Amino acid sequence: MERGGVAYPVEEDTVLCAGDKIDCTSGASAVVRAGGSTLTLGENAAVTITEPLAEGFEVQAVSGEIFVDTTDTAALGPCGEVLAASDAVAWVRAESGAESIAVLTGQVGEAEAEQILSWQDGKQTIGAISSDAFSDFAIVQLSHVDSARKLCFTAEELEQLQGDQQPAVQENADTEPETAASKAENPAESNVTAAASESSENWDKIDSAKAGYVLSDGWILYTTVSFEEGETVFDVLQRACSNYGISLEYSWSPMYGDYYIEGINNIYEFDCGSQSGWMYTVNGWFPNYGCSSYVLSNGDSVEWRYTCSSGADIGG
Repeated sequence: MERGGVAYPVEEDTVLCAGDKIDCTSGASAVVRAGGSTLTLGENAAVTITEPLAEGFEVQAVSGEIFVDTTDTAALGPCGEVLAASDAVAWVRAESGAESIAVLTGQVGEAEAEQILSWQDGKQTIGAISSDAFSDFAIVQLSHVDSARKLCFTAEELEQLQGDQQPAVQENADTEPETAASKAENPAESNVTAAASESSENWDKIDSAKAGYVLSDGWILYTTVSFEEGETVFDVLQRACSNYGISLEYSWSPMYGDYYIEGINNIYEFDCGSQSGWMYTVNGWFPNYGCSSYVLSNGDSVEWRYTCSSGADIGG
């Protein structure tokens, strides 16, 4: 965060002021909350807080992808304009010379649900939203929206959008490993997935307040993540969650000298009973040591799974 020309670290309880600039560097994301409004910044996104309000906020989009979910009124400032977002869900993209706001429900300026406001070299146009234009970040954020909100996409259409990511991940997993020469020239990649439950029989155990964070097929995210030699399962999980604006809570365990994953996507240990929590596999195997001790190899497939029975229900 930059305030008055000075950079400050952002903590969970940081109170923002007019003029503050939030800048998410590579591998970072941020969530701003005010009243009934939430602003999620993706990796490399930046906004300037024009005016913090008790019931919402007024922001100027600077760069990157920003997701807005407000049940009150917020104000967005693309291309120097200030547009009211009333009881709206919207996806903002700010790029050099071009910006857009896709409205999923409610109203932003002159645009209503199913419409997209675009600016090219300062000229504004309004058109129809195309579902295939959504980025992975936007799709993941849409899956977090309260199911009671009436989006312009049905739950089935949203699940299809996210489900389309799975074949791409599987295709990458099935390719031949890179040679030593090509691996030296390119960053390695690993497939990462996260699930809230492997079995539908566990749905009745989950805290009802948390059920909305998982799609009906049980999965949260499929993606492929680049990483550098020597990085661990923990490093890749952090990067994937940051890239897609997924919450991640963890703590350091001095006894084991490793990080312990407490929660992913607002689903925490003990949310499904006293034996519930997160476990991980690499290429289908459950390692018997912590995620920050497992060093990845090119092409590894990592899965984070939520167990309700200390691993017995997911083969651990």
